[in-house]
Amino acid sequence: MEEVVQGYPEVNLSITNPNVRRQNALDRNNPFTFLEFIRNVRETYDPSDLQNFYNEYIRRYNKKATTQTASDKEIIIDRYREFLKDITLNYSTHAEKKFLSQIDFSDKYDLQIAIAFYSKKIRSIISYYQVKRDKLHFSTTRAKLKVVTLGLDKMHTSLLLISSLTETQPR
Repeated sequence: MEEVVQGYPEVNLSITNPNVRRQNALDRNNPFTFLEFIRNVRETYDPSDLQNFYNEYIRRYNKKATTQTASDKEIIIDRYREFLKDITLNYSTHAEKKFLSQIDFSDKYDLQIAIAFYSKKIRSIISYYQVKRDKLHFSTTRAKLKVVTLGLDKMHTSLLLISSLTETQPR
């Protein structure tokens, strides 16, 4: 009988993963940002599942690493605010930065105004990493196919040469 898997898998190179030693974990000082989390996750998820997985990761991290009195909800909200600021700094044009610099990240009405921009940017970032992951996954297969094709071409050329030589030789 197959084993039933519930929840999300362990995060690679994280202190939340029992198979990773704390000194080898990349998140030993701070939890992964959402972008770092996306880069670290090997599986492909729908955006809503990815968000739920990240929330679960933050909860696990909070249980493992912090002794603060802040609730999980407050920590998750703070991490998402930092994530939005990270998007503003690293993935927006100068004009977008100028507009987004006026946003108060603690004001929910300001965030409602900017949500369309952030939603579009997040989708493009996720699709970028999915494409990169797919290309990386198939790069070894493509390299092997090139080698096989090159070998077949050489073999075909050799066979043609041999057949032309045997046709020109007198019997």
